[in-house]
Amino acid sequence: MQEVATGFGLVEAPLWIDGQGLYFSDVLNGGVHLLDARREVSLVLPKRRGVGGMAGTPVARTIAKGGAKDAVEKLATELEGYEDLHASAELRRDILRNLAPLVIAEAQQCAA
Repeated sequence: MQEVATGFGLVEAPLWIDGQGLYFSDVLNGGVHLLDARREVSLVLPKRRGVGGMAGTPVARTIAKGGAKDAVEKLATELEGYEDLHASAELRRDILRNLAPLVIAEAQQCAA
């Protein structure tokens, strides 16, 4: 193991993106940082405290009014699930199926 950067409170949420480097958050002090191929750390998202996870591929979709149920089911089916200590792949899909319609309805109400 080799130390590559110092001065952070609690490093969390490592995310490697080819061609860019290693993204990570500092949960206590805030911010999302990038460790690049030159081993230089830069701040990419300031002041965000408590970031405990990051996704490499954002999921953005346009959902027609009244089409939330179908869109959520399609996304849940496509979701790459994985098994770990915290949850099974099926539990993650069930959470998405139950929570996403509420978030979509709120977003559509705000947009109206």
